Amino acid sequence: MSLKVTPGTLSKIKEPNRPTITFIQQVIKGETYLVMAQSKVELEDEFSSLYFTTTSPQNLFLQPPFEPNVLLNLVQTNNILNQCIEAMEVNIDGTGIEFEPLEEGGKINQKEEEAAKQFFNEPYPNVSFVSLRRKLRRQMESIGYGFIEVLRNVGNEVVSMRNVETPHIRMCKLDSPIRVKKKIERDGKEVELEFWVRERRFAQMVGLKEQVYFREFGASRELHRETGMWAEEGQTLPPDKRASELLILGINPDVTTPYFLPRWINNLPSVIGSRHAEEQNLQFLDAGGLPPAIVFVQGGTIIKDASDQLRMYLSGMNKNKNRAVVVEVQSSTGSLDAAGKVDVKVERFGSAASNDSMFQKYDEATEEHVRTAFRLPPLFLGKADDYNFATARTAYMVAEAQVFGPERTEFDEVMNKTIIKAIGWETLRMRSKPITLKDVDAQLKGLELSKDVATRETFMKEINAIAGLSLDMAEVPAQGVGEMHEPLTNTPTADELDSGKLPAAMAQVQPSLKPPPPEPGPDKNEKEMATLKVKEQREKLRLIKGKKTANELIDLVHDYATLKGLVQKRELTPETQLLVEEAVTHLDAEDRQAFNRLFASYVFGGDDPDLQQIVEFNREA
Repeated sequence: MSLKVTPGTLSKIKEPNRPTITFIQQVIKGETYLVMAQSKVELEDEFSSLYFTTTSPQNLFLQPPFEPNVLLNLVQTNNILNQCIEAMEVNIDGTGIEFEPLEEGGKINQKEEEAAKQFFNEPYPNVSFVSLRRKLRRQMESIGYGFIEVLRNVGNEVVSMRNVETPHIRMCKLDSPIRVKKKIERDGKEVELEFWVRERRFAQMVGLKEQVYFREFGASRELHRETGMWAEEGQTLPPDKRASELLILGINPDVTTPYFLPRWINNLPSVIGSRHAEEQNLQFLDAGGLPPAIVFVQGGTIIKDASDQLRMYLSGMNKNKNRAVVVEVQSSTGSLDAAGKVDVKVERFGSAASNDSMFQKYDEATEEHVRTAFRLPPLFLGKADDYNFATARTAYMVAEAQVFGPERTEFDEVMNKTIIKAIGWETLRMRSKPITLKDVDAQLKGLELSKDVATRETFMKEINAIAGLSLDMAEVPAQGVGEMHEPLTNTPTADELDSGKLPAAMAQVQPSLKPPPPEPGPDKNEKEMATLKVKEQREKLRLIKGKKTANELIDLVHDYATLKGLVQKRELTPETQLLVEEAVTHLDAEDRQAFNRLFASYVFGGDDPDLQQIVEFNREA
């Protein structure tokens, strides 16, 4: 791109989709240099001539403390500010939402829950609620405040909401107060109170178009969207002339205006200084740096060629920027017989170029200032070199408790008391999902502790979520009809033993032996108490786990024979009786076969010498 400028004039260069850059011709001792006036972008405010001031009291609009587009440009150009805002945007508004009962212990109406899911899944055509929130958060963190436009149908029902570009919105002066009726809950019931309220208006202007007006959310009167005039109380405007509503959300209130300020505004010098420091480094690199040394010859006059050569080196136009410059001069003192003394002096300029960059410590300090304005740990900005698992976990917990969690709670309260209340849902409230750090070991321990009280469906769902599986639940027969596993059909019952009819698997059992009658079992109350204790002692006793050891099977055979009254060696508690029955019922095929052989040898004797020796040893023990 060529540029022709006459000395002492201004020139503006415009390129497509780029801001205007101003250059100034400066004349220095007869030489003309092209100087860039300033590196920042000059932005125009559409409302600049319409703000209310003491000299222009007839104007309606209020000037914000900082031009919104200037703040957005600082976010765009700063080397750390945009990263901080992205961390806030992702961790606060990118976690999703869920619905919970309005009252603790209550239930959500199914129709209301379905309607709420449909509304927040797509609050505006082709826009999700997460996208809406993230864009709103970016405007809030960049400018200090943001807006949600709430749209109603002809019947005054809330049907949609969308983002509005914050830089194009201005607040209007407050009108005289009016009396309005507000509903509020007191003593467990909803009551209606009257308040004096000054309702706010907003205006939007893009380019040179006419202003479009909005009213604050929940205003009692309708507003004309073109003239900005309030309708009379009870008057209804045509739908095409009726102004929609704006819900404003802000960060830190400004003390001099009704606007809000971003949380980093007190570090504005650091934001601007960091940018200037980086631009200084960039200019140094673009110019190629200073020559490493300049040799001065003193005591004479500089020749014209050397002057041109020196100027070319200092302007950065020479390609060989790292070579020393020799300045030749002629002696200007002395007499005809002898020349004057000429001194040679070397000035070194390359020391700054030996460092990695200039203002490095200053840039680190400004970055730290901006980050602490958001109270973010360095981990959230990609600086994880000094972190291990414990410190990273602590950083997440602190940021969630001190920064992200409170911001989500405040946003949820605003939505529940405005949008959801205006729609009329009475059994639910919205809640943003928190950040959860998943520790697999802790989750598995939790499952182990809750396996006796959790439902099978919930248990399987959590196992799939932790292990990344997709297991399905097995069908469980109804209680009393069957069990999860095949019952132990080959084990003789007391009635079978009395009748002499034994299963084929126990053909070696001597039918002549008849066991004594079984002891009476516990009554109903004792069984209920025993059932509760079984659930508490099941893990401790380890009687229903598969693949049992030989000792466990022998103990189970002994207890089962005692339970059936086949041996009279010791008393069994009601809990143990229930445990034994359940353990025998849930034996797998391999353990069941071993159990049958041991049971037959233990009670009736058998033809296996080794097995009989084991049983006899256990019987004596």
